[in-house]
Amino acid sequence: MKIASHFISFLPHARDPASGGACAWPRAGALLLVLLLGCRREERLFPRDFIEIPAPSHAVGDAAGPTLAMGRREVTVLDYARYLNARPPGKTLTHPQFSMRQGRVVPARGEAYRPVAFVSAGEAAAYCDWFSTQGPWRARLPTHAEWQRAAEGGRRHAMFPWGWGAPEGRAHFARKGPARVGRYAPNPFGFHDLAGNLFEWCAPEADQEGNGCFAVGGSWAETDPFMLAIDRATPFPCDYRDADVGFRVLLEIP
Repeated sequence: MKIASHFISFLPHARDPASGGACAWPRAGALLLVLLLGCRREERLFPRDFIEIPAPSHAVGDAAGPTLAMGRREVTVLDYARYLNARPPGKTLTHPQFSMRQGRVVPARGEAYRPVAFVSAGEAAAYCDWFSTQGPWRARLPTHAEWQRAAEGGRRHAMFPWGWGAPEGRAHFARKGPARVGRYAPNPFGFHDLAGNLFEWCAPEADQEGNGCFAVGGSWAETDPFMLAIDRATPFPCDYRDADVGFRVLLEIP
């Protein structure tokens, strides 16, 4: 705001007769400048396909911790291919969503913009570790509480990302396979596919008992709508790899 106020002093002060000679457009110019500065700042903080998650309502000041931003969509096959190609050569790739072309991993036909599946909790965390090297942030899986805050979209205790009501036409479930990401309308915060399509791996909570892994959001294979409920976390073996579980990334920005 200080930068904007200094900038205003250099603007020509056009007069608006309808307002009694008050300055007409410097106010609009200042608003435009603030918006531009805000947009540039946001782009420096995290990529455009990430959305900031508000801090918990009880968090104040430093207690709120770092800024958190979560992917607006699940990690896609194309995203994961970039990661696989960035890794040192390792064991032979055996994954139904990829193929090899001239020594590089590429999405199988029709798979590029589907969410990546057949990834264990540990492999999802390894992708996050790699993504931490791609910018000024720490990338990791979201906890269920963080994911839930994003999924509620500002509506406390909402049952589904869209609020309440049947999931037909709002989520990809009771189908024969996953859909392209972003096919359905986003929730109020702008996140897509938080219900249905694929379950999403979560990081363990600080007070979580046991060593099991959990995934949230339900998947295309579910037939019971309550499997898509925001507050539901489903246990899985940590080494589970199948067509119904994927993940999305959360960023911590200092």
